[in-house]
Amino acid sequence: MSVVVPAYNVEPYIIKCLDSIVNQTLSDIEIIVVNDGSIDGTERLVSEFIVAHKNVNIQLVGQSNEGLGAARNTGIINATGEYISFVDSDDWIDADMLKEMYTIASADKADVAICNYRKVYPSYVETIKGANIKELYLDDPLRISKYLLSLKIPTSACNKIFRLGFLKSENFKFSIGKWYEDIPLTVLLVKAKSIAIVDRPFYNYRQRPGSIMKSTHPCMLNKKSLIIAVINDLKLIPLISDQLTQEFQFFFLNTYVLQLINQIALYGNFEKNKLAKSIIADGDTKRFYKKFLLNKCISYRDRIGLLLIKVNIGLYLFMYRKYKGRISD
Repeated sequence: MSVVVPAYNVEPYIIKCLDSIVNQTLSDIEIIVVNDGSIDGTERLVSEFIVAHKNVNIQLVGQSNEGLGAARNTGIINATGEYISFVDSDDWIDADMLKEMYTIASADKADVAICNYRKVYPSYVETIKGANIKELYLDDPLRISKYLLSLKIPTSACNKIFRLGFLKSENFKFSIGKWYEDIPLTVLLVKAKSIAIVDRPFYNYRQRPGSIMKSTHPCMLNKKSLIIAVINDLKLIPLISDQLTQEFQFFFLNTYVLQLINQIALYGNFEKNKLAKSIIADGDTKRFYKKFLLNKCISYRDRIGLLLIKVNIGLYLFMYRKYKGRISD
């Protein structure tokens, strides 16, 4: 099993992350730490950790700062295990994660295994289903597509293990230089011959202020090109695209419009909502908005939200922030 740990300026967190990996109950592990041009003490701490754990197969690979996607790609190039996993350097994993997932994936001869995960906030922990479905084994591309596009299977890389040969046979690479580098995983997962579901939480996802999901920036708009690329790629798969019209609409309106505008409402200055207005004014947004009220994949609540966004974006931003309890007295 190969474990890839991209690391950039994570001096306060990297040791807890590495400790959780070297203490796995699965013994045959190689750890590949990709130092993505850190300018703090991350590289020094990792080097000291390697010296202190000479009996563990740990590689430290250095590169200039190219971002999370590029660091993961470097890890894939250097990996040699049958399966590969990705652990972000400010997160940590439970001691039996890799053994349990490898055991199930190898027994099922699955290309991918998915587990549940925890969002760890400073004052509480939220457990999230890695696949909010009843099945524990999937091998139907159409069904997998529907689950992914309806967001019942989140595309995060970190709560999954992948057969390394499968990644390489598909020539898969994470997107470079863009936010939301996990989105291309949607197409990869559809191409998997089989996916095993492990209905236990093993991955601990630290929630930090200032992270991409808790900030606003014009780079957010890059998400659209990744979403459109996924939709276009899936349309090329025979016997699938004709049956996914409503799912494509849901996927775009939820992951691009609702998610980004909600993010702007919570973490941006909604009185200067140029980002939100640019999302609504976009030609692709207008195209996917057509007849959205008739789409049964979109919940009644989301249809109301999308309608309000279209009619009065400022009012929606205000009401959503108030609903989430983030307006100060």
